[in-house]
Amino acid sequence: MLEAPRERRFERLMGLARELFDVPIALVNLGETDLELFQPPENGLDVLVVSDARADARFRAHPLVVAEPWIRFYAGQVIRDVEGERAGTLCVMDRRPRSFTPRDALLLRQLAALVEPDVQAVHLSELAALQESEERFRLLAETSAEPMFALDRAGSIRFANPAAERTFGFVRHELIGKPFELILSSGLRQTYRRRFERYLTSGKRGLSVTGLELVGRRRDGAELPLECSLCEFAAEGERYFTGVIRDVSERKRASEAVYRRDAIMQAVGFAAERFLRPSDREEQDIDSLLAQLGTAASASRVSIFEAATHDGQPAALLRNQWTPEDIDASQFVQAVSWMALGLDRWVGALRMGEAVYGNATTFPQAERSVLASGGIRSIAVVPIGVGVEWWGALALEEHCTDRLWSDAEIRALKTAAGILGAAILRKRSEHDLRRAKDQAETASIAKSQFLANMSHELRTPLNSVIGFTNILVKNRDQNLLPNDLKYLERIRANGKHLLELINDVLDLSKVEAGKLELDHEPVALRDLVDTTLAQLEVRTLGKDVRLVLDSPDHVAPILADAARLKQIVINLVGNALKFTDQGTITAEIGVDPSGLPVRLAVRDTGIGIPADRLEAIFNAFEQADTSTTRNYGGSGLGLAICRSLCNLMGYRLTLESEVGVGSIFTVWLDGAEVAAEAGTVEV
Repeated sequence: MLEAPRERRFERLMGLARELFDVPIALVNLGETDLELFQPPENGLDVLVVSDARADARFRAHPLVVAEPWIRFYAGQVIRDVEGERAGTLCVMDRRPRSFTPRDALLLRQLAALVEPDVQAVHLSELAALQESEERFRLLAETSAEPMFALDRAGSIRFANPAAERTFGFVRHELIGKPFELILSSGLRQTYRRRFERYLTSGKRGLSVTGLELVGRRRDGAELPLECSLCEFAAEGERYFTGVIRDVSERKRASEAVYRRDAIMQAVGFAAERFLRPSDREEQDIDSLLAQLGTAASASRVSIFEAATHDGQPAALLRNQWTPEDIDASQFVQAVSWMALGLDRWVGALRMGEAVYGNATTFPQAERSVLASGGIRSIAVVPIGVGVEWWGALALEEHCTDRLWSDAEIRALKTAAGILGAAILRKRSEHDLRRAKDQAETASIAKSQFLANMSHELRTPLNSVIGFTNILVKNRDQNLLPNDLKYLERIRANGKHLLELINDVLDLSKVEAGKLELDHEPVALRDLVDTTLAQLEVRTLGKDVRLVLDSPDHVAPILADAARLKQIVINLVGNALKFTDQGTITAEIGVDPSGLPVRLAVRDTGIGIPADRLEAIFNAFEQADTSTTRNYGGSGLGLAICRSLCNLMGYRLTLESEVGVGSIFTVWLDGAEVAAEAGTVEV
């Protein structure tokens, strides 16, 4: 910028030039871009004369020629600075073509000589300001914690501060004069150079870029993420660029750690959804989980080790593992001894529920050697607990980078290990339950087979006892006394009772052993129940109890095993008679709108059953009254047989009861089928 007095002097000189040369335009050009094409060439000449710009191929298309101010004539004299470099031009212009004589040239040089001292004074002040600015920049750069560079027009490094040396590992003289791409990743160098040169030739000025993400390269070849700001400035007519660079490795690591943690938590969610419910795809789910964990954590290998012993020492037995496709998993050992490898410290930590993790360089020398032998540069091992027991470990290895593990990642991995432990515990419990169930079923089948065989063996002699007792009771020879007949009646009654018990045992054992075959035939349920109640009427003698049938007149016949269905009715009504001293025992038949039976219920007004015994009474040899002084006899097999027969025929047996009010046993005929499309069945 020119000071005010100098500007006024310039104006007077330019007015003088317009009068001397009889032109409308005279000015001092100190680098205005729209007049650059009229500047004297760099050929040692100090003057440029264009008599008619429209006739000169160099200038006929110039914007100042083809448009306002319509320049035809131009004459320019170079003005030089104190260092002899061109600082500007004193030029005169006209809108019409004209000649330019030697006298005119001399006069133009003399006018330029008058202007030159002022221009040189301005140049000196600019140099002083530039020098002061450079000193401030250098002071700032030297003390800055961020790497700073100054580049020339060619993109070569002219200045680098100490922070740049520390960050990139170069000594300053190794950087000066080298292209800026020296500190960039080899994969970026050509792209950077191509874009830089494209900008230089675009005619644009004033480049200002912030937040440019690049990948840098240290002297030792290590790469690091960078964030760069570039700014263009001009000094002494030259173009320069300043670059401020920030090493964002820590920020990148933190961001990547958060991303990995979130990705690991997604894998944990997958584990929770898959492993905390029964599944027959557990091995495939474990493989999927390891793949998700490995991908999320960018690991080279993910393994599950089970704690074991080897030669009496703690060992790790490989159970599952995942590796990326480009890594050969066969190179990894299947079992290792912690002690033999010198990893006893790990065992102690894992048993205490603590994780072992970090960059391999942070481990003790002995452990570092073990990791190095496996190509491991970073590792994270978290314990897997099953209940209060240390079961094993989940291990993630990194073979490519010296990565660090964040606390958030370790917490997420511990959560995944916890879910694996819960899944292992559930699987173990399921296995134990399945084994116990198989053992119980085997024992039950053996018991049923034994009872079936023994029942046959018992029935044969018992039938003989009952038969001979019947003969003796007839007393055909009239040689038995009344007491003898009384004893024989007791023998016969107890024999029949024992036979009924054996028959019940035989029926139950057949059902449980799967040997009872059903004979399906059309059954008129209403008639079957009515007949059965009539047969059981004799048991009400001596009691204030009535047997009642509650049924619609029309009940469609069903396909069923009539004998087994009647046995169910006898057992249910007989059970009601046993526990009802007065009141009513009602057999109810419920039908759907078509008349098909849907339920058969036996309702009594007996003593009722406690709530805590509602399920137990269906077990073999169980009764509601379990005391040693119970008032009601019976084997406790009747209801067990009823439920087993119902299950066998596809029915459901339910119970509702209230102590002191009575009970309702209901057979839901879910599997009942209509016996015939039309017609009735005669019984």
